[in-house]
Amino acid sequence: MNNSKFTKDDSFALTVTLSVSIVLVLFSLWYTLDMNQNFRPSFIEVEFGEFRTGTLAEFSEVKEEKVATRPN
Repeated sequence: MNNSKFTKDDSFALTVTLSVSIVLVLFSLWYTLDMNQNFRPSFIEVEFGEFRTGTLAEFSEVKEEKVATRPN
């Protein structure tokens, strides 16, 4: 079997990837474990006026469209 070895670039890429992954995992653990009730992620609630169930709209008549026909 061929014994593959990492090149200098491979080891650098692996080090950077593992470092970034570890930092992200530690940050996410710190963020979730350190969270208390006063500092929790919240969402913005938007209201667009009072809620009313089905209101009637004005009746509009449907007009027949004039469609251009091609002469035979």
